[in-house]
Amino acid sequence: MVTVVTVGIPASLSRRARRLIKSVVRRECPGQSWEIDIAAVPAAQMRRINGIYRRKRYVADVLSFRYEAPARKCPGQGEILVCLAQVKRDARMVRRPWRAHLYAMLVHSCLHVLGFHHDSAAGRAKMEKKEKKYIS
Repeated sequence: MVTVVTVGIPASLSRRARRLIKSVVRRECPGQSWEIDIAAVPAAQMRRINGIYRRKRYVADVLSFRYEAPARKCPGQGEILVCLAQVKRDARMVRRPWRAHLYAMLVHSCLHVLGFHHDSAAGRAKMEKKEKKYIS
């Protein structure tokens, strides 16, 4: 079972975001139970969280966290924080509709929660391939 909860995400975006994340989790972790929360946070809070956890002094568009879940509940729990204002700014910079950019960033973050990383060329190529699969 895959549970996705959204907090502070407008209803017009929330439904698609939940479906998209559930699809990624089901395909990448078949048969596993996951709980993933997606929360919208204001820019000041995102900057503060980015400073605490990544030692970066700017507003991130999304941040993802994977938590160790109690064995009896499910193998994975995670959280995706999203600053909608920053997603919109970044979308303008890459000349992409902001909703499309949001969904791409959510897929990217979900892959991080599931354990994928882009620290190496091979990891980056693997993540990019997976992202394209879910965004197309």
